[in-house]
Amino acid sequence: MYTIPQSSTSTPMIFNMVSSDDHLTPKTGLTPTVVISHNGGTFSAPVGTVAEVGDGWYMITPHVIDFANEGIISLHATATGADPTDAVYQVVNYPNTIDSNNVMLGNVNTIVQSINNKATTINTKVQTLNNTDLSSVNSGITTIENTIGGIETDLTALASSVDYVKSKLDVIPDLPSTLNTAPDVKDITLVVGDDYSFDPITDSSANWHDLTGATASLIVDKCFVVDGVITTGATQSISFAPTHEQTKKCKPGIYTYSIRATWTTNNTTIIKTLTRGTAKIIDEPTILIYG
Repeated sequence: MYTIPQSSTSTPMIFNMVSSDDHLTPKTGLTPTVVISHNGGTFSAPVGTVAEVGDGWYMITPHVIDFANEGIISLHATATGADPTDAVYQVVNYPNTIDSNNVMLGNVNTIVQSINNKATTINTKVQTLNNTDLSSVNSGITTIENTIGGIETDLTALASSVDYVKSKLDVIPDLPSTLNTAPDVKDITLVVGDDYSFDPITDSSANWHDLTGATASLIVDKCFVVDGVITTGATQSISFAPTHEQTKKCKPGIYTYSIRATWTTNNTTIIKTLTRGTAKIIDEPTILIYG
């Protein structure tokens, strides 16, 4: 399961189809029939269209109606010559800071216009000083001083508004990668009931978010979830060590997996998929001894 921004038009729902002959070989050239359920509701056809990606992978093109509501989307796909497949996606409403920023920017424009009006008042007073008596001059100077004080107040409000906009922009979370910009997909093979200690996965391209204070999980769909050990620094890495108790929960077949990081910044929870791919689960090899 991976996350999709609410009302997204760029992140598709992807799923895998395998041959019904051997239940392993990716099946291409299909015309899948797909239905989806929102938060446990009745299954129905999605608004987005089905398209083939390649190597047995298919997708539902993103449509705002399919992702209109937060929560869980369950997908069920069938096609002639292929095993039925199921997938689950989470629609997330990321903090809509852009709209509030637009409101604050509108306030900034109002303050700037107020400053311009007061500057015009000052200019008018200065122009009339040459034709007035000393009393009027003093009165004009007082008015100018009061107007300057008002400008200083407006400038303070302007600085506060700018700081607010900057603080909001700083906490906009990274959105999950779309299909075209996802990390390299790597396939893995696991034997049911075996223990593993994977080589650390490193961020050689420096595309990951700073993982300081984050947690990481290896999620093999329909099988197990295992927490990882994160190493931060100039080159970040994550290590996973699934146990035989976890791998024995899997049945032989082809599954999707993902590696996700979760952390909290300024009271905002951020979930990012770092990489994903296909997990091939096989039975423990049988050794035959001939007498």
